[in-house]
This record gives sequence, structure tokens and C-alpha cells, in this order.
Amino acid sequence: MKLEISRILGIGTISLFVLITLQCKESSLGISDMWVREPLKGMGMTAGYMKLSNQGPESIELTKAECPDFEKLELHETIMDGDVMKMRPVESLTIKPGETLELKPHAHHLMLIGPKKEIKAGDSLEITLYFRNAPARKLALPVKAME
Repeated sequence: MKLEISRILGIGTISLFVLITLQCKESSLGISDMWVREPLKGMGMTAGYMKLSNQGPESIELTKAECPDFEKLELHETIMDGDVMKMRPVESLTIKPGETLELKPHAHHLMLIGPKKEIKAGDSLEITLYFRNAPARKLALPVKAME
């Protein structure tokens, strides 16, 4: 009987530790200034932007994003190749401890490809971010007109 109680208490302690660790990692990641650019008429893609702030002691790695309103969503960076600005997919983005990674035009961003419906300013898109070492985050990003 004592062995059974010890086993249950041990499993409960481990479960609580894992839950607290996940909550700490989730709370150490701040996400702000989220939005998606309204797609141009006839364009099969658009971009999403936000700020990801890591207040924790370890790097957090964004590995994937999904949006049910688009065929696919890629993590992208913009680079200069001579005099030509190019976009290319990246496998992941790292947010170092104490730093903020800003996804913005002409830099890192979310590339939303193949809209499944008409997307217009005023809409809200559900986007889920997946991290290698933190819990997934489901977000609602407002769609804004190009300025």
C-alpha cells in the first residue's frame, strides 16, 4: 500500500513539474503587434507580421505555422542578392533570451500561400504557431489594408 501511494505521489510530482515548466515557457513568450496584410486582388499570397519577445532563460524556436484559411504557411526571410530583394523559406526562427524578433515587411515574416476564401481588411485569421521547445500558440490576427 505504501509503495502504491509513493508511486502515485511520484507520478503526480513529475506531472506537476512538467505542467509548471510548460506554463513558464509559454508565459516567457510574449506575442504582440500581430496582423496580416490584405492580399492584393488576384494574388495567391500575403504576409503576416508580429513581435515575438522571449523573457525566459532559454532560446525559443518557432518551427512551423498553420492557418486553416490558406493552403500552406511558410516561415520566410527577405534577403538582398546584389540589387535584388528576394524572399526565401527558412526552417525555423530563433528568439534568444531577452530579445524580441520582429516579423515585419522586408525582413522575417509569415508567408500565407493559396487562400481558400476571399480575405479582406477587417477579417481575422486564426494562425497557430508551433515551437520546438514551447507550447503551440493559437492566435487571431486582424487583416489590415495595405498602406
